[in-house]
Amino acid sequence: MQTILTQTFLLILSGLLVGCGGGNTSDPSKDNTVATVAKPEASNQPPVFKSLAHFEVVEGDYGLWKIRVSDADDDLISLQLSGGADQASFSLTDDGHLQFLQKAHFHPPSDQTRDNIYHVERNASDGIDRVSQDIEISVIQSVQAPEITTLVAGFFRVADTITIDSDTNDPTRLLVRNNQFDQAQITTNPSTILGYMNTRHQGPEGSLFATGDTHDVYQVSALGGEIINLTINAAEKADLDLYVYDMNGQIVSSSVGGRCQ
Repeated sequence: MQTILTQTFLLILSGLLVGCGGGNTSDPSKDNTVATVAKPEASNQPPVFKSLAHFEVVEGDYGLWKIRVSDADDDLISLQLSGGADQASFSLTDDGHLQFLQKAHFHPPSDQTRDNIYHVERNASDGIDRVSQDIEISVIQSVQAPEITTLVAGFFRVADTITIDSDTNDPTRLLVRNNQFDQAQITTNPSTILGYMNTRHQGPEGSLFATGDTHDVYQVSALGGEIINLTINAAEKADLDLYVYDMNGQIVSSSVGGRCQ
C-alpha cells in the first residue's frame, strides 16, 4: 500500500488482514491505494499597531500624529476612532493622522479628568479581525519657568512711588483683600500701582483662581489736575474700567471703553 501525504497526519486504517500462503504474491496493480489530505486554509492574522500609545503636544497647537498599522496578510486596513473619554476632542484624517479639533490649551484643562491628559481609543480592521488601542495625549505649557541655577542672598526695597496690589494670585504672598471701599489700599501720590485681576476659574492656578478678583480699590490724596493712566496687559483678552470716587462715594470721573469721561 502506498500512502502519499501533503502534511504530517496520523492515519488509522481499519480492516481485515488476510494471510497469503504458499509463497503466492498479490497483484501490485490491485494494491495501490492513494490517500491525499487537502491543505487547510491559513488563518487570518489580525492587524498590529506600530505607532506609540502616548503623545505630547504644546498648548496652542493642533498636534498631528500618524497612526501606523501593519498586517501580515497585506490586507487593506481601515482605521477609526472608537471610544475614550475625550473622543469628541479629536478627529482622524483621511490619511490616518490623529489631531485635535481645536487648538490644545493648558489653562483651564478641557479633558474629562481635568488633568491635561486626554484619552481616546482607536481601532484597526482588516475586514475579518478588529484590534483596538488606548491612546493618551498630554498637553504641556508653552512657556516653562526657568531653572534656578544661582542663589543670591540679600535684601531689596521697593520704591515709595510703587504700590503692589495686596490681593494678587501669588500663593507665596500674604493675601489682603482690597475689593470694597472699606478695604481700600492706601497709595501715594504720585504712584505706579502694579495690580492683578481675574474672573473665577480663569488664569493660572493660585490664591485667586477659584474666587476671582474683579475689583480693586485704592485710596489716594489728590490735589487736582492729576492724570491717571490705566495700562492693561493682554488687553485683547480683558476689559477693565477705571472709576474715580470722592470720599462720599460719588463718581467724579471714569474711563469706560478706553475713553475718559
